[in-house]
Amino acid sequence: MFDLLYNTISVASYGNYGLANISIGGFDILLAYIVAIICSIVLALVLKLPLLPSKPYRYSFDESAIYPTPIIAMGIFSIFLVLNYTFMYNGMVLAVVIGVLSALFTILIINVGYSIIIQRIIAIINSSHQTLIFNIIFTYTLMNYL
Repeated sequence: MFDLLYNTISVASYGNYGLANISIGGFDILLAYIVAIICSIVLALVLKLPLLPSKPYRYSFDESAIYPTPIIAMGIFSIFLVLNYTFMYNGMVLAVVIGVLSALFTILIINVGYSIIIQRIIAIINSSHQTLIFNIIFTYTLMNYL
């Protein structure tokens, strides 16, 4: 299983502008994934996110600590691995940071809602004729608003 995981990450990193060597082993990659998942679930539970979605589980798209929080953490951590960026301690510090940020992002999505976030992103894209300073100020006020 570790060979499959390591080979998958190695093949995915070949398109990374010549950085085809990931300097950590398969076991370290798997351990970093587990750390990211555990950190995201624990912080989501601390922030009072329910552990499981509402019943029936099969048809529920409610946010919970099990879904989508660790899925977001695994996806973002995979992007960093493919970009060959593991930071310190074989990616463990990066895994903790990504786990925390994915739980906070899930809480943000629940509290604000999908439609408001999408409207803000579209507004920023549509204001492409504005200067960069205006976009920075708008983003800063948006973060204060949220």
